[in-house]
Amino acid sequence: MTASAPASRWLEPASHDWWRFLVWGIVAIIIGVWLFARPIGSTIALVTVLAMFWFVGGVVDIVSALKHRPSNWSWRLAGGILGVVVALYVFANPVLGTLAAVSVVYLLIAMAALVNGFIGLSAGGERSVSRVVLSIFQIIFAMLMLLGFFDILDLVALVRAIGLLCIGGGIVAAIAAFHFRSPATAAT
Repeated sequence: MTASAPASRWLEPASHDWWRFLVWGIVAIIIGVWLFARPIGSTIALVTVLAMFWFVGGVVDIVSALKHRPSNWSWRLAGGILGVVVALYVFANPVLGTLAAVSVVYLLIAMAALVNGFIGLSAGGERSVSRVVLSIFQIIFAMLMLLGFFDILDLVALVRAIGLLCIGGGIVAAIAAFHFRSPATAAT
């Protein structure tokens, strides 16, 4: 990219690929609406589909570890076994498996907010008022999440929030698709 080229040019794909962004956006919006409207049923379905990937990936890792014996074959074998076991658990108990998967994501978000909050408060150097307020907010948010961890409504709210993110991302992708398709973009 030269100094005279527009700053956004290097971010834009070839104009003939615009339809990929449109398809991505439409699919993201559909999944987002589905997650928002039916958070429990849609999450069970998506986690079951993920379990299929975990199962196939686990079997491939087990076979690869035993057949080729790479230097990290024991880790690959362990990871493959774990993938198969988790997948079989989800297949046998789709509701409990989904609850476990969403709970792990929920806990990861809470822990990340807690750690980021404490890092923001303890970080040396320049510390602005807004950074301190944000850090305190993150800690309070994390504590509220951790205190309400076993509240199923919090888990449903998390799934709905992911649905809203999918809808927003889908809208942005669709808008980008039409931007990439525009004659002005194709001419540059």
